[in-house]
Amino acid sequence: MKRNIVVVGYPKSGNTWCTRLVAQVLKAPVVGFFGASKDKEEIAEEGQDRESDFAVYKGHHPYRRLSQSPVEHTAIYVVRDPRDVAVSGAHFFPSKAYNTAKGTELDPFEAMVRTICEGGVYPGCKKPWANLVRPYLHNKAFHVRYEDMLENPEQEVGRILAYLNVERSNGDIAEAIGEQSFDKARSRFTGTKGKRNEKLMREGKSGQHAAYLSSEQIERINTACAREMKRLKYLS
Repeated sequence: MKRNIVVVGYPKSGNTWCTRLVAQVLKAPVVGFFGASKDKEEIAEEGQDRESDFAVYKGHHPYRRLSQSPVEHTAIYVVRDPRDVAVSGAHFFPSKAYNTAKGTELDPFEAMVRTICEGGVYPGCKKPWANLVRPYLHNKAFHVRYEDMLENPEQEVGRILAYLNVERSNGDIAEAIGEQSFDKARSRFTGTKGKRNEKLMREGKSGQHAAYLSSEQIERINTACAREMKRLKYLS
């Protein structure tokens, strides 16, 4: 029986990349979205020909829903600075959907800032960012920060392997990181499914909120998410 690994997080937190990197180092397939029907397409799927004792899934589940799943699994929670999540989400989600549902005429960035602070209409984002992150932190779920994965992937992959009680050589870790480097993965990823994936894997950087959001928008996120951002060291 395969061991199920679920890489879960708020949308636009680097979930697809982290899911694929975990699967790569485990030499396992990304099977799909956890709990979804097998015929539902999941954009992170790859490596279906890999033979492994593991099956890796992506997810955006709230803590309670995931913890109550009848399917045995091990979860890895991915977090990202919510100010950068707002920027990434603004480039990905159509503000038309938000405006139609809310009766507003907001630009994509303001729609996503309000989504982070108040909850919204996009899949996986209907509750505020803090409301979805807090239960994972409160219950001491194992988590990785997207920014740390970018800055020191060897160390973070090592943490993940230790958590999973899996041994891999330094060479295996380096090879997996190389295969899932942003440029290489983006080229492979966008080559198969085109424009949608170009939006999904846009730049793979951190700290972009200062260039896209106003100081007032940043302060609103800082205020709405202060407790969790301080705990995760996004705020001092």
